[in-house]
Amino acid sequence: MLYSLFENLNVLNHINEHIYLMGLQFTTRMKRILIISMLLLSYCLNAQEKTSCYFTIEGQKFIKPKKYLLYNPQKHSVKEANKDMFFYLGEERFQFVPTKHKIDTCINCFNKLRFIDVDKLSADEHLYIEKTIKELDIWDIRALYLDPQIELHPYYKVYIVVPSEISNLIYEVDWDYTGRRGLHEPPEL
Repeated sequence: MLYSLFENLNVLNHINEHIYLMGLQFTTRMKRILIISMLLLSYCLNAQEKTSCYFTIEGQKFIKPKKYLLYNPQKHSVKEANKDMFFYLGEERFQFVPTKHKIDTCINCFNKLRFIDVDKLSADEHLYIEKTIKELDIWDIRALYLDPQIELHPYYKVYIVVPSEISNLIYEVDWDYTGRRGLHEPPEL
């Protein structure tokens, strides 16, 4: 009788140990599942490009071409207002908003980037949008393209490269004003 009582206690301990280990395995499994789920969610959210990388015409999405401008402190100016930076290049104005845009750095990136002259940027945009509209076979360009003195340029993703001795800063900016259309000079292709 005493033997069977010890045997029952031993069995109960064994069952208790088994349940405890299963609980640890369950929590370990749940932790793994939770970590994998969090990683997948993070990947999915970060894998999607910003909507600012696209523009739409007639319901079709187009990726904005990237345009790089070289900042020259002898010819251009920068003004700061309320933590925003305004770059004045030629007759164009570009705005950097720290909460919206990114700053990147690069060393020896001049041979990798393809720069466009700021005076030809407006004409290049005009030709690009005309070409896009012709490809879509839209008959009325005026319905899509705004007045030449527009205050917003939604078709290009513009970056301003500010050279420095240590590393070059690349500012993502909004092109928010043009003083002239620039159609008198064809853009470099």
